[in-house]
Amino acid sequence: MPKKILVVRNIPRESLGFIAQFLREKNIAYDIIDADDTTNFPNLVDYGGVIIFGGPDSANDKTPKIVKELEFVGKCVEQKVPYLGICLGMQVLVAVVGGTVYVNEANGVKIKEIGVCDESGEFYEVDLTLAGRYDQLFAGIEEHYAEFGVDVAYASGSSDPFVVRLKIFQMHGETVELLPNYGMQCLATGKHCKNQIVKVDENAYGIQGHFEVDEETFNSWVAEDDEIKQMDIGKMKTQYEKAKQEYFNNAKLIFGNWLKIAGY
Repeated sequence: MPKKILVVRNIPRESLGFIAQFLREKNIAYDIIDADDTTNFPNLVDYGGVIIFGGPDSANDKTPKIVKELEFVGKCVEQKVPYLGICLGMQVLVAVVGGTVYVNEANGVKIKEIGVCDESGEFYEVDLTLAGRYDQLFAGIEEHYAEFGVDVAYASGSSDPFVVRLKIFQMHGETVELLPNYGMQCLATGKHCKNQIVKVDENAYGIQGHFEVDEETFNSWVAEDDEIKQMDIGKMKTQYEKAKQEYFNNAKLIFGNWLKIAGY
């Protein structure tokens, strides 16, 4: 019997979303723990992979919670346990291996990416880098295009004939700077934030945004997140309805590939 997946939540409303469905379909068991209530993280020997989700904390915090979380993710990397960090989970991964976590900004102006679309009404999207295009996390992306009709944007001045562009939900105000330590790579970039999907070593990945946002998750964020509640909720719901099928398709491809990387 395959080992279970360990799911770590930094706040209850940020959790599995679509990923729960994919785990059920593959009959993969998982445990969920809340980092806020965790005195000691479990022994990694009992798990075949670890997923850590987002939350309001910063990877730069010196709180007991974040100190313990950094230590735990460090063990994941050292022991080469397959890892997927989403939002804060990505930032913790980068911090552990020597990268920098800082406020996202452009030209001295702080930029928060929140929701389905930016202030101009354009969908938040990420473009795969060349490294991303050929990474196993995105295996089958060409077939993904053919089946689901994902946008293809032709890239001028690139050795690659086209850029893979994927819609993604965003909810962050910080970003990361990568170093060559542990083979850190940027697999996807964005218009308002450079390092959107990253890889560390052989089997640790981080995604800044959220492909996993199913309808239940979206509705809980709309109801509970203070920053989202200040936005035009009606408009965001309309935008989400237009994007949710692509979120699902992208999540199915990417998370399915991560499970293969993890040996499932």
